[in-house]
Formats: sequence, structure tokens, C-alpha cells
Amino acid sequence: MFQAILSDAQGHFCMDVCTNLKTAFLDPVTSQEMAAMAGAGTLEKKAGRIYFSGGTDNPYNYNGIGYNGQPAEPSPVAFAFNVHSGEWETISENNPEPTMDHRGLLVTRRGLIIVGGMEKGQQVTAKVTVVKPSSRK
Repeated sequence: MFQAILSDAQGHFCMDVCTNLKTAFLDPVTSQEMAAMAGAGTLEKKAGRIYFSGGTDNPYNYNGIGYNGQPAEPSPVAFAFNVHSGEWETISENNPEPTMDHRGLLVTRRGLIIVGGMEKGQQVTAKVTVVKPSSRK
């Protein structure tokens, strides 16, 4: 089963993309710095965390220009929802190469691996970036 991590007005949720069935709602993000549209998300079963990285707080369609007419800028924050504690955790607060509109996010021993996306200034990138945790809670 392939699941996507999505957001709506009630918060983040997991969804089976084959059946469009919402499987689990997560508590809403409590920090504005963590709120992100077009970020990447992935589940790490062993650690019981759902990771998110990048994205933006300015929703946009496809070109990186927000519906408000302002350019969307990527967030440098990576965070996770800990399914065991039910709490949000900051993984890294300052990714030096923040992106949004990612093509994928993987969890490895070396950190979160972000595939592609859009950089500052609405520049599409094929870069593969490793975000190392600044701390683990």
C-alpha cells in the first residue's frame, strides 16, 4: 500500500493513494515555522516518525508564485510527527539549501534525502540533498 502525507484545514493526514481513503489524522502543526505546503513527507516505521521537509507557507499552483501574487519561498525546516508520543519534533531548523515542491523524501542513517524540487527564486532543481538532524528528541 502506498501512502501519501497530505494537508487540509484540519491538519496533516495519511492517505492511501490507491483508494483515496484517509487512514489517520495527525494533530495540527503548532508552529508557523513547521507549516508547509508542497513539502516532502515520508514514514519511517521503525522509529515511528512521519518526516516532513521544506515546502512553503505561501500556497501556489505550479510556478512558485503564490495565489496572492507573491513569490513562494522554501522553508529551511525539517520536522517529524512522532507516532508514539503524538508530538511534533523539529529535526533541522536551517537547511542551507531549502526547497519546495519535492519529487521525493527518503530516510537513511545519514539523514533525510530530498530529491529535486524548487529552490529560492522559483528555480527548478534536480539536486539530491541530505538534511542531517540537528537534534533528536
